[in-house]
Amino acid sequence: TVELRILNAAGSAYPLGWPGYKARVSDDREEWRLAETNYDGKILTIRHTAESDNLWFAYFAPYSMERHHDLVATVAGAPGVTYESLGQTLDGQEMDCFHIGEGPLQAGEAWRPGGGALVLHEGTLALAVRIEPAA
Repeated sequence: TVELRILNAAGSAYPLGWPGYKARVSDDREEWRLAETNYDGKILTIRHTAESDNLWFAYFAPYSMERHHDLVATVAGAPGVTYESLGQTLDGQEMDCFHIGEGPLQAGEAWRPGGGALVLHEGTLALAVRIEPAA
């Protein structure tokens, strides 16, 4: 069993996010599972019984730039969608913008890969342009 103890979790930017949180663990970086995770108000402890000599732990399952580029290509190619680059981030990545549909009501969504909210954005875009979201 591997045990990671983050001793200064109470001093993190948002310590109220730890109660009920579950870290992610993978032995192949493709499939991510929830790890046993406990927070006692000070220390965040992550435990996992390893089935492999190689393990990766993450705050959320990583959302790769490759997956992001696949999503951008799929959405940009959907009927009724116009793609626009809003410029580049400091690390040279495009800031993507989609114009979807027509009419007086306008909505926008801006995001970059990183964090659990991206699966929500992926699902939102899939619904908006009626494509199948990634598994």
